[in-house]
Amino acid sequence: MITAAKLGARALGIEYNPDMVEYSKRAAVAAGMTERATFVKADLFETSFAEATVLTMFLLPEINRKLRPKILKLKPGTRIVSNTFTMGEWKPDAEANLYGHGCNASYCTVLHWVVPQQVGGAYKVAQGDVTLIQEFQMLTGTLKHGTTILNLTGRVYGEEIVLSAGNRQYRGRLKDGKLELRDA
Repeated sequence: MITAAKLGARALGIEYNPDMVEYSKRAAVAAGMTERATFVKADLFETSFAEATVLTMFLLPEINRKLRPKILKLKPGTRIVSNTFTMGEWKPDAEANLYGHGCNASYCTVLHWVVPQQVGGAYKVAQGDVTLIQEFQMLTGTLKHGTTILNLTGRVYGEEIVLSAGNRQYRGRLKDGKLELRDA
């Protein structure tokens, strides 16, 4: 949180352990970052972080999985970064192992997700009838144009949709309940 504050972010640290909250507050004072880095004792499951644009976590996988429904309700495009621990079946959008690159400890893996917009459903688009099935950021489905039915695969990255059907690539967005696709 303090590093993020030094880079210009407004940071809120949520911690259940009161000793860690006090330790963090002292560290913010020592770094001169009390205006930008705030620390509170709170329960993650009871605290709103709906205003977050970036959420950083160093939580065990079981807690990450329990938080996952709340995280998936955040604004599409919200970035999630976890130190080492996964979110179960929700695979990260990116992963980096920093061991030997400034990190020489056990916890050197950075996992990154972008909260996807919920786009699963059926749509009529210029290219035909699209049916999308969404599992986290991953998409499967069909594109039907006349009697031709093509399988779709793709992903959602925040609000941006990327799809493949046959040898064609599409990009698009869901706006006001309408899917807009264009050739990529």
